[in-house]
Amino acid sequence: WSMLLCALTAAELRCGGKSVVLPYDAPLLAERIALGENGTIYRLERDGEDARQLWRVSPWCRDGLTLALRLVSKLKELGKAEDLSGFMDSLPEYPHTEQLFRLAGPEPAVLRQLSLDRDAETVSGVRLRRGEATATVRRMGAGELRILAESCKMEAAAEFCDSLRRSIREWDKG
Repeated sequence: WSMLLCALTAAELRCGGKSVVLPYDAPLLAERIALGENGTIYRLERDGEDARQLWRVSPWCRDGLTLALRLVSKLKELGKAEDLSGFMDSLPEYPHTEQLFRLAGPEPAVLRQLSLDRDAETVSGVRLRRGEATATVRRMGAGELRILAESCKMEAAAEFCDSLRRSIREWDKG
């Protein structure tokens, strides 16, 4: 799903689109793709009414079947309809790591602690940046948290994810 959203972003912008709306937790890779194509990414929950208006008329950004149809249509427009795998391979790498784990205490206390970071973006969970790595920490319910760390390098994503998990475990004990 993540890479399909990135492929859709690239196809939309290469076909002359100027902007794409994505769920808040879609990969940050989509923004790198948009930057390379001189386009704009709007994030639902973060970018207000502009994002909501675009979301209403873009069902392919939230539904797998319409995404597949839209992507095939855009690839046909680009003359690449028969080469979805080649198009996907042309996208930048998506180095990321994900960890899901259960807390002993309440999730809001941990998320509140994370949100105190000066670079924290609190929209749908908490998004943090460390150097070239970014991580989004979200509640999954039933005492579970999910960390999704992304970077240009797999090692940086994994190290940031592990570091956050250790910090969260310490706060969870306290």
